[in-house]
Amino acid sequence: MKIHIVGIGNGLTSEHYNTSFIVELDRSILVDCPQGLFRALAKMYIDKQCINDVIITHIHGDHTAGFESLLLWKKYIEQRKINLYTTKKIFNLLKNYWFKAMDRTYSSGFKGFIKFKFTDWVTFYELKVGHPRMIGNLKVEIRNSFHYTPTIGLKFIDTETGKTFAYSGDTIYRKKLIDDWYRRKKISKRDRDDCLGFLWDADLILHDAENIRDGVHTFVGELEKLPEKIRKKILLVHVSDNMKSEIIPIAEEGKTYEI
Repeated sequence: MKIHIVGIGNGLTSEHYNTSFIVELDRSILVDCPQGLFRALAKMYIDKQCINDVIITHIHGDHTAGFESLLLWKKYIEQRKINLYTTKKIFNLLKNYWFKAMDRTYSSGFKGFIKFKFTDWVTFYELKVGHPRMIGNLKVEIRNSFHYTPTIGLKFIDTETGKTFAYSGDTIYRKKLIDDWYRRKKISKRDRDDCLGFLWDADLILHDAENIRDGVHTFVGELEKLPEKIRKKILLVHVSDNMKSEIIPIAEEGKTYEI
């Protein structure tokens, strides 16, 4: 399994592409679509025509800004749809809010409008917590991440070798806070347990991180306190331009990691 790092930056970066990567086994699965996606792929010598399977983790702009360009290319240049994998809730947010910017165009002769449905552009495949889905030869599992809009974390399992790659998604990893939300019945026991343990058995982990102790993403200091056997498997993503850690490395943009 190969993981090609398209971008590592957060939503305010001026030095990186926004966080995105491609998981490759028998096919190439793009996770999230940063602004400047085509330029980022070209710098990595990756042909955008090989990207037909996309996972969207949530609707924030730094994860979807390049999705429109990809859909336009597929529809008008390749005459095909994207295979879109996400939860039903995130799909509906994309359909009912994000897609409004491109749900129509002018008709021939500019006499009116042609209206589109989201499913004219994508073929939707639902991802569910607790229900693994095969995408090609990879088994994909998800969790609900601790974020303020519906967001998923991911696990990719090579069923032949057993090798596993995991991604946190945008999330807060803070045990006291997550336990408190569970006690207040804001999240389920399954989601609490997944937020605290879903990732750690993977062979390679991409985890969002920031320098802010009480921010809306994971404070890097929380990750630095994890057991060494887990820390050694983590690469930081969704980072600010001044991100630093003496303990956990930052993923390298444009690099391919193989497990």
